[in-house]
Amino acid sequence: MTDLPGQISSVLPGGGLAVSCAKPVEEGARAALLLAPGLFRLDACPREDTLKLQVRNLSDGPCRWSEGGRPLVLAVSDGPGVSAHTLWIDAGGRHADVLISATRDVQRGIIHFVAQAEVSQ
Repeated sequence: MTDLPGQISSVLPGGGLAVSCAKPVEEGARAALLLAPGLFRLDACPREDTLKLQVRNLSDGPCRWSEGGRPLVLAVSDGPGVSAHTLWIDAGGRHADVLISATRDVQRGIIHFVAQAEVSQ
C-alpha cells in the first residue's frame, strides 16, 4: 500500500481502510494530509485564520465531499490555538469519515496537523 510521508494505514475487518497522518505544515504552504490509494488525496493549506482544504479525486467515478459543520475551536489562549474539522468524502462509490485536528504555533508559523479517516468497504 502506498502511504504519504507521516501516514500509516491499515485494512479494517470487513475490508474498510483506516488512514492516519501527522505532520507540521508551514503557514501558507500546501501539504497532502491523507492518501486513500485509488480514491482520494486530501490537501491542506493553512493561511492566517483560514484553512483551505482540497480533495483530489483519484477514483474512476465521481467524487463529492462536504464539511461536517463549523470548525470546533477546542482551545483559545495566548499560546497555540487548537481546532478540529470534520469532512465526509464519497469517491469511487466508497465513503470516508475524516477528522482533522490542528494546533497552530503562531510564533513559529507552523500548524501541526493530525488527520484520520475511516474509509468504508
